[in-house]
Amino acid sequence: MVGLALAGWSAAAEPLKQVPAGHPRLLGGAHDFAVLRERAKADPLVAAGVKAVRVQADWSLKRPPLQRKLEGFRLLGVCRDALARISSQAMAYRLTDDRRYFEAARKVALDACAFEDWNPKHFLDVSEMSLAVALAYDWLYADLSSEDRETLAAGLKRHGFDEFVKDAARPRRSRMRSDCNWGQVCSCGAIASALALWEREGAAAAALLEKAVDSLRVPMGVYAPKGAYPEGPGYWAYGTDFNVIAIALLQHACGTDFGLSKVEGFRETAYYRDWTTGPSGEMFNYSDSGLRRSVSTAVWWFAANGEPASIDFFERPTLLALRQNRMTVPRTFACTLFWMLGLKPSADAPRPLVWDSGDETGVVAMRSDWTTNAWFAAFKGGLVGANHGHLDVGSFVFDAFGQRWAGDIGPEGYHRIESMGIGLWSRKQDSERWRLYRLANASHNVVNPGEALQNVGKSGKVVYAKESGGTCTAAFDLDAVYAPAIGGWKRRATLKAGLFKVEDAITGADGVSVPWGFATQAAATVEGREVRLKRGGRTLVVRAESPAEAVWSAGPAEGSHPGDSRNPGWTRVTLTAPAAEKVVYRVSFTAAEPGQ
Repeated sequence: MVGLALAGWSAAAEPLKQVPAGHPRLLGGAHDFAVLRERAKADPLVAAGVKAVRVQADWSLKRPPLQRKLEGFRLLGVCRDALARISSQAMAYRLTDDRRYFEAARKVALDACAFEDWNPKHFLDVSEMSLAVALAYDWLYADLSSEDRETLAAGLKRHGFDEFVKDAARPRRSRMRSDCNWGQVCSCGAIASALALWEREGAAAAALLEKAVDSLRVPMGVYAPKGAYPEGPGYWAYGTDFNVIAIALLQHACGTDFGLSKVEGFRETAYYRDWTTGPSGEMFNYSDSGLRRSVSTAVWWFAANGEPASIDFFERPTLLALRQNRMTVPRTFACTLFWMLGLKPSADAPRPLVWDSGDETGVVAMRSDWTTNAWFAAFKGGLVGANHGHLDVGSFVFDAFGQRWAGDIGPEGYHRIESMGIGLWSRKQDSERWRLYRLANASHNVVNPGEALQNVGKSGKVVYAKESGGTCTAAFDLDAVYAPAIGGWKRRATLKAGLFKVEDAITGADGVSVPWGFATQAAATVEGREVRLKRGGRTLVVRAESPAEAVWSAGPAEGSHPGDSRNPGWTRVTLTAPAAEKVVYRVSFTAAEPGQ
């Protein structure tokens, strides 16, 4: 163990003295691996987790050798592949003693350390590879030759640890202090590197640990006050997975997380993806988020650390139902096995039906109940053009009968757009990013005044979100979103079992028609004042209750920019009223009568 006296961090000296001298010490020790072996024999949940890890490890055995091959300016795909392979194979080896897993994980780690670098120009690459090699070095330590230990330690120091030290010395430009997923992933990589090389790097490792813990507080500020994530539920999984791994590394090695788990909103974020997942199993994929929800890494940590109910809605039943031939889990899922050892029963308490994020993200979710047959809708207020954001303020998604009826088409592929020379990452008002159909307001479930774009930097406000007697209601003030193209936009929504209604009041359009619309993957047929949506053997009726002069249309959901992807299977359903000083759209979604 290393004796420490850190200026400005003296309160941490005692915890740092507790860092174990031997290996393994990242997330668990030899005793924890032994307990996992035994628990897997009797506990169905732990057995399912171990099975998932072994399926991932077996698949990884078939992968070709790791190569340093960039995709554009990123090495990230290679680093993620290395992390998936090493974490699953090293864990599988510790649980089975099968040398195939040992040799495979060892080979991946040695190949990674032979790279010229881990692409520090894109620092996420350094961070993910650092976690991967740190786990290999630590979990396989007892069986590695002294030569392999030296090679892995030297590679981790040169390509990872030293890069984090350089980053920490740039407080104004540190990637570890980024107020987004970058800060979480990079801080985690630094913590893993410091703890893996603890006895080798001495005070330098302790100093890096101090910087990383301090840095991690910055991106964790986004969780306040209720756990919402500005970058959407897809990026929530990325940032939060690495965030909880960082905390778990500290908890095991130091006996404390230095107060990180008490950051405002962090405990509440355990339920964020439940709120943003519809009964269809699809997420409210605002910003650059993906659509399908998969088993999480982070939620299992929350379940073991005071929020046991966080796995009840999705994680536990999904993991237990996974089939061997299609068992997809995150590349960090092996870490969850340690947390499964500390699970406690959850209280059988009813969940509310409405949730408002209470922050500038402005997410509202409402549902008729917490079953797979529920009616569900989620809305996005908040800041126009936030990090990874789209021009989607005011947009919504809607589920009923286990199907998604109004959806978000999703993001564009980063590398494809970048390779075309399109400036994807500028969020200025005149950025070419906003000319892409999927990212602009024209593809989202909002009103669209002519060719006007939503105003980057402006915000839509949640006025209220509440539930009474099984009926959920919400209201939004979206006046600033399109001003001065239109003078005002107020959106209200009502949801209960069997009914979803959206009302939009638009004022000051100054002679411009302002169509109302949504995107759907259902088959859409216009029948006068109604649109019939058919999907999954069900039919919904969408009625234009007002204005009387409005006309429905339905056509392909496609843009005209050269960079736009085709969106097969997606239809844009539009309700258009004549231009007027004030237009009030009232649109209802109901189930078709039997036989219709």
